[in-house]
Amino acid sequence: MLHTTHDQTEARIMADRIAIIMDGKLCSRVPEEIFEKPIDSQVASFVGFENVLNGKVISADRGLIRIEFGEIIIDASGDIEVRSQVHAFLRPENIVLRT
Repeated sequence: MLHTTHDQTEARIMADRIAIIMDGKLCSRVPEEIFEKPIDSQVASFVGFENVLNGKVISADRGLIRIEFGEIIIDASGDIEVRSQVHAFLRPENIVLRT
């Protein structure tokens, strides 16, 4: 069955698979990709990511990367090459600060 909705909560509850179509193009298909690792800033904005940072990978070692966002440096997991430009999509509930 195909169900069309703009209600993201309804989609997450009812669907086994989800698709986002923007500008006539299929952008995302896998729920985890859509809501946890959006493919681009347009999809991230659509699903409610409020914090979008643009940065550059400054180091990478065995699946751990360090990203510079101006004066902010974030450690993350990923396989991205050093000097790559990246976007970080952060949900407030997933931010952990430490000194």
